[in-house]
Amino acid sequence: MEYLKFSFRIAPEILEEEATSRELTASELVREIVTIHYETSAAGRAGSGELMSAETAGDAERRFQQLVFEIGKTRSAVLRIGLQAIPEEVMEQILAAATSDAKGYAARVAASMKGLTAEPGEQGDASRS
Repeated sequence: MEYLKFSFRIAPEILEEEATSRELTASELVREIVTIHYETSAAGRAGSGELMSAETAGDAERRFQQLVFEIGKTRSAVLRIGLQAIPEEVMEQILAAATSDAKGYAARVAASMKGLTAEPGEQGDASRS
């Protein structure tokens, strides 16, 4: 691999002591510092989604849509079973408790995400009941 060459001036006391203590040349130390900075910065951007390609973003959206579909399908199946096997008044109590739990959970998840806040009832309640 051919490396790019850069030339810049830096005060010797900044590098000499560290390079000497680690038995590196000043060039090796600067290469290591730049490499670590780049790798850390790239890993941080990847974690935040900055480096996500259009294809990866499309895959993530498809996976999200599939997840929402599976949640909806499971919810529907559970409700159908419940409505057939459980008395209506008990089913209403179960649904009210589940709705309350879901609102609280959605609010906690939203609040934990950077820059998002939610009060119980703001997330996951399309009916607003």
